[in-house]
Amino acid sequence: MNSAVMKEKAEKRLPEGWQVVKFGEIAKHISKRVEPTETDLDIYVGLEHLDPDSLRIKRHGVPSDVAGQKLLVKKGQIIFGKRRVYQRKLAVADWECICSAHAMVLEEIAGMIVPGFLPYFMQSDLFMSRALSVSSGSLSPTIKWKDLSHQEFFIPPIAEQQRLLPVLRSIDLQVEQLLQAFGAARKAMRVLSLKVFANYFDVAEKKRERLPSGWNVRCVSDLLVTSPQSGLSPKELYKDSGFYVLNLNCLSSDGFVSNDYKNIDESSFSKKALLRDGDLLISRSNAPELVGFVGLYRDDMSRNAIFPDTMWRLNVDESIVSKEYLHNYLLSPYARSEIKRIAAGTSGSMKKINKTSFGAMKIPVPPLPEQALINSNIDGFRSSLKQFQQNIDNIRNLKMGLLHQLLSYK
Repeated sequence: MNSAVMKEKAEKRLPEGWQVVKFGEIAKHISKRVEPTETDLDIYVGLEHLDPDSLRIKRHGVPSDVAGQKLLVKKGQIIFGKRRVYQRKLAVADWECICSAHAMVLEEIAGMIVPGFLPYFMQSDLFMSRALSVSSGSLSPTIKWKDLSHQEFFIPPIAEQQRLLPVLRSIDLQVEQLLQAFGAARKAMRVLSLKVFANYFDVAEKKRERLPSGWNVRCVSDLLVTSPQSGLSPKELYKDSGFYVLNLNCLSSDGFVSNDYKNIDESSFSKKALLRDGDLLISRSNAPELVGFVGLYRDDMSRNAIFPDTMWRLNVDESIVSKEYLHNYLLSPYARSEIKRIAAGTSGSMKKINKTSFGAMKIPVPPLPEQALINSNIDGFRSSLKQFQQNIDNIRNLKMGLLHQLLSYK
């Protein structure tokens, strides 16, 4: 039975107003290539600039950052990460720019879909799971337009799309407002951090603050009971195995965030690198702005997880310094500046810190009771940030629920 006949039969079973469409009937693939050295445009968008489940592009690079042909993007067109679709990277361009060739550039085809609805449709679990199912390649699964364009979907009536579109946009606006509040709380925590952890050791400044009475100077190596422990990076397994390795993006400017665990084969699992609740981790190798991020490992699901070889586990001598205090100091602005200074490497995209330089890094160490007070003040802000993030996640889950309800015709 040919596809046209199958489509006709499916349409007869659908409620009134619903349609069966191929993705290529509602989305047009744009593939105009550009050399970064030959464009007058001043914005480059890579997949690293896209946030999962967000249609807004909040950061970008410039064409001189990259080499090789890229894709031309017009204002209003959709940038969809075709590599590793499970990362759910999809956004609408606010300006003309160029983007990574690891993305697809798409625009709506008028007729079967309301203008502005396509990006939301593509954010749905229905679309994302289908896109993932047609991805090919073991190391970095990628979608081909030919395969995606032939995928058939049930599309609700135009009236239903028109009814829900303002609601979806309102939800996105609420998320943006919460993100702004989140940013304000983060700035306030930075001010506190600058006050508590003053400019004690900045080698680039001649005028430095004196340590408060009772505080000592210790090198990182003096605060550890063992040398920093390296992890392992087994090959990723693209099915649930019950054994995991952390992704580097689990360490952020806010500390540890529980996301993006990679499945690995049980034979690749190592008990020596097994993570325990409260382990202090640091990224020893990463992009210049991300290298040296730390986090205290937390996992409510008690996964069998290890950390990658791009991280170290720091075994802290807690008779001198608490893990929480060292964690908070290493995330402070002055400590971040020092970590970036000691990070080495000729690559502009990746930097590394070595054990010798990191071990020699100076740490201001107050008495343990004062450490506890500092931790309490900083953790108050961190709790607020966590609550903002929970609210953002709840609203985004509401949005996904509405999309699921809209796109389910049964």
